[in-house]
Amino acid sequence: MDEARQSKQRVAGAAMLAGAASIIHASVIGEHFGESILFGLFFAVATAFQLLWAPAALTWPRRGLLIVGAAGNAAIMLVWLASRSVGLPVGPEPWSRETVALPDLLATIFEGGVVLLVASLRSMPPLQGEVLIRRLGLRFRAFAVVLFVFTVFAVLRGH
Repeated sequence: MDEARQSKQRVAGAAMLAGAASIIHASVIGEHFGESILFGLFFAVATAFQLLWAPAALTWPRRGLLIVGAAGNAAIMLVWLASRSVGLPVGPEPWSRETVALPDLLATIFEGGVVLLVASLRSMPPLQGEVLIRRLGLRFRAFAVVLFVFTVFAVLRGH
């Protein structure tokens, strides 16, 4: 497979993973607003960031945009890691560790995938006036369907 096609697939994969993480985050916004306005705002912003970045990366895959996406997802991962290891210094129970649940673990794995896929790019995919997702093969579309189903399952299973 040539480098341009690999780059396109990596960007599309990163976009799908960010979109899946945003679905998980969206499903817990209300619950987190119930705990703390700050927590609710964090999840609302994380959801919006990932939900907006995913289609932007597919339609305008430029180095700066991809780096912002990787950095934003890495930041979300770091907040999750802190909340599960030492606790956060803010909120109703400062420095209290959260338990790990399937949806948040899955979202963090997806975010790690975004970071790794963007970091693995040697070059930016050429645009050629088209949306990247239209050029991807059947196997990649099947992966997208499986990712979506797995994400919905994790969300429905809940915390």
